[in-house]
Amino acid sequence: RAYFADTIAAGVTPEAVQAAYDAFVAGFEPQEEVHARHILVASQEDADAIKAELAAGKPFDQLATEKSIDPSGAQNGGDLGFFSRGMMVQPFEDAAFALTEQGQISEPIQSQFGWHIIKLEERRQSQPPTLEEIGPQLQQQVMFESFEATVTGLKQGLAIEIPDATLA
Repeated sequence: RAYFADTIAAGVTPEAVQAAYDAFVAGFEPQEEVHARHILVASQEDADAIKAELAAGKPFDQLATEKSIDPSGAQNGGDLGFFSRGMMVQPFEDAAFALTEQGQISEPIQSQFGWHIIKLEERRQSQPPTLEEIGPQLQQQVMFESFEATVTGLKQGLAIEIPDATLA
């Protein structure tokens, strides 16, 4: 433990973590994200009725609170926050990313959960997480890399024999 603490853990410095973060940010590729709201109902008839209410001027968030069968959506006006591709079920995701104008509302879309009406709030490119958000993971990464480098250095020039074939 003392050797590990003195040799390996000592390599996990703020500078090493910052260098790992800088390397992560340099390789970060932004992804398109959308911020959307939705109303989930059980039938196409319910979705069509809500679509008519929206066309008549009823606020989306109010209808989501009143009519959505998605409990979390009903609590916050259907707000899903930002999400990127691969985070939602396919028909829903396709419809959300097909919306192009802020405030645009989709036609009713069916998924395995029911019928959705989606409102686009905003589009953006994702940003890398902050150092504070991923600092613990980076510390683990730096420690692992320090461990690997130390063990590799210790094994240099040594003949290691493993007589048991299953362990080799």
